[in-house]
Amino acid sequence: MKLQREIRAHTSGERAIDLLAVSVPELSRQQIKKAMQSGAVWIKQGKHEKRLRRVTQPMQAGSAIVIYYDEDLLARKTEVATLLADEHDYSVWIKPAGMLAQGTKYGDHCSLLFAVEQHFKPRRACFLVHRLDSAASGLMLVAHNSRAAAAFSEMFQKRQMTKRYRVMVEGLLDKNIKTINEPLDDKEAITHIENCAHTTEGRSELLVLIETGRKHQIRRHLAGIGHPVIGDREYGSSFLKEPLQLVATELSFQCPLTNKKQQFLTAK
Repeated sequence: MKLQREIRAHTSGERAIDLLAVSVPELSRQQIKKAMQSGAVWIKQGKHEKRLRRVTQPMQAGSAIVIYYDEDLLARKTEVATLLADEHDYSVWIKPAGMLAQGTKYGDHCSLLFAVEQHFKPRRACFLVHRLDSAASGLMLVAHNSRAAAAFSEMFQKRQMTKRYRVMVEGLLDKNIKTINEPLDDKEAITHIENCAHTTEGRSELLVLIETGRKHQIRRHLAGIGHPVIGDREYGSSFLKEPLQLVATELSFQCPLTNKKQQFLTAK
């Protein structure tokens, strides 16, 4: 079942879950409670919207609740993200494959941002400063205040962050190919192949560095030269049922807050 519904409160004081239970009879109270805890219910006050998780939240007259209910999405589960480093102003995590970087209107329970928010006690503000495909795994940096968020966002935009990936592709890639400089979505996109090792299974294991960060850049660039990433159901071979073989293995940078050189690596 999938539905979207907006309900406006006409009186003050009524609990959010009671208003939803009356207005969305297709769902049980337990289903509504789960949707709220999973980030699928939003409260609208003027032009502002925010997730509403508290089931006993008293409503104000004139405010509205919107529920975005997707039964399949709410049933999803992911592996747990691993904290690699806590630098207070920011933290570095290993995101598992299948976990979103951030949620959608239909929920955020399977997102890294939600996992990070739940991890720290007391809770910290969490700001996403870059992205990683949900099907990919590996390193992600989360900022914990607006100053850090602005500084790291600027670093990514100015290409001052070194980002490396370990990628397994179909076929034996020509080892002479070192750079793919092919625009994506009418924007510059540059991918460097720093190392290529052929396997006995007719595949190539690559160490990739990207200068730009276009959507699905590595996957699209490698598919474009005839060597799609193993497990890529969108740009590769749909008959290969393996997980996406793309891992973000390194983030290196001069910290914009402390001027300290930082290098974060995943184990191979």
